[in-house]
Amino acid sequence: MWTPTRIFLAFDLLVGALGSRLRAPGGASASVARVGVSTDSGDISTNPVCLTDTGISCAGGSGCGQHVACNADGRCVCPRTACADSLGNCRSIWSRWQEADVRFGSALMPGKGFIAMPPKQGPPVIHMGYPSDRDADGVWTMLLQNDNVSVLLTTKESRYSADGLFLSLPAGPLDETAFIQPVQSKPMDAQQAAWVMEPAPRKRHRLRHVASDRYLMVIENKIQGVNKKHAVSQKLPEPVVSTCAAKACLPGAADFDIWPKSEFNEVPQKFTLVRAPWEKSEVLETFRKEETEVKGPQKPPWKAPKAGASSVSLVLPFLAFLSFTM
Repeated sequence: MWTPTRIFLAFDLLVGALGSRLRAPGGASASVARVGVSTDSGDISTNPVCLTDTGISCAGGSGCGQHVACNADGRCVCPRTACADSLGNCRSIWSRWQEADVRFGSALMPGKGFIAMPPKQGPPVIHMGYPSDRDADGVWTMLLQNDNVSVLLTTKESRYSADGLFLSLPAGPLDETAFIQPVQSKPMDAQQAAWVMEPAPRKRHRLRHVASDRYLMVIENKIQGVNKKHAVSQKLPEPVVSTCAAKACLPGAADFDIWPKSEFNEVPQKFTLVRAPWEKSEVLETFRKEETEVKGPQKPPWKAPKAGASSVSLVLPFLAFLSFTM
């Protein structure tokens, strides 16, 4: 029988379903949303699965993308039925949690140094050793935006505790000459916590923050030269997780191994970073290989004498030749 309690629950479920559909249908085949009027600030969604603020300003007369509106606060925003991506577009498609959990390992400490993010506070840190499934603060999950290239990054710990925190950066402008540590934040727009992957040498990857164009990096503290006669044991500072502008990145510091190895959606390299130590040896090896392919194996211009040949055996043929010509 339909008791009043059952009727109320059914009505509540129906309202919730309709509300979700009004926010974003989520269909993969949905086209770009069309809108010709601005939306109210009260309609801004901060749900990371469907952020409606593109992160792009339209203040001062600068325009928004096609089918994107400029609201009263000077922000390019999507309508109620669409979600923003990091490029400033609006589509009626939700962001999607990726099935695979990943680990980010520094190329400077292969197989040893992995990025972890303490729950609910502080910047990311380096943990030594491969994170197991139980090390939830070192196992990362990716929320892929509807542009299919930009991702929001959070840990397994953070996702399932529902704290809404993602890897991000402080509000700009940021000093291009400084190393600035990432932060944990609740994204208010589609660019604030969005990252894209770029290819790096040796089948590695780089993570570039969309809003600031800064690269995630690891600063490894090493002893620079030791006088063995007067060497004393010293404790080095722990490696630091930070970010860098392209021109300020340290060699190899922005390169990462992503485990388990898989195919990831990447974008072309936007900036050229300083070569890592392992890149220089690869360049030299490639040059030698190409030179050999063009010129072929080089032979000496003279024929080396056989092993054990005496000086007399080498001179006799020459004297015979002289006597024949005289």
